[in-house]
Amino acid sequence: MPNWMRPLPLSVAAWGGPEGRAGFFGWPLGKRPAPGPRSARPAGDEIESGEALFRLPLLRETGARTKFLSPEPLLGRLPGVDLARMDRVIAGGESGPGARPTAPDWVRRVRDECRRNGAPFFFEQWGGVFRKRTGRLLDGRTRDEMPPRDAAVGAGASGG
Repeated sequence: MPNWMRPLPLSVAAWGGPEGRAGFFGWPLGKRPAPGPRSARPAGDEIESGEALFRLPLLRETGARTKFLSPEPLLGRLPGVDLARMDRVIAGGESGPGARPTAPDWVRRVRDECRRNGAPFFFEQWGGVFRKRTGRLLDGRTRDEMPPRDAAVGAGASGG
């Protein structure tokens, strides 16, 4: 397993856009979640392909009351992914020079799993070198589901 995939204590970085953007809650995002004390701070992980699915149970074991998944860039299928106890999922493709493609079926499967588990699904972008050209429509519409405001500030429904 590559070193970058090995679990380490949760590193935190802000997710989102400018403070004035609707729906921006400053969600922390880590590549390597680890169990810890229960926290009001939300925690998330970028699980980009099936090879990284081993991190999902680690995310569930964190002490964060609110947990989210960001398969962005989504670089492969997520076979058997279980999004139970996820308070939000933000999916999208890779952008910039050398961007690897994201298959529509991969995104649809994540969306469908969100529906089965009641997790809000947000589709960010298809990606590519010219991401504004590829847009963010999935099956003819944007997917902009947001968690309830109380979940976003750490009182989510995941229950830990």
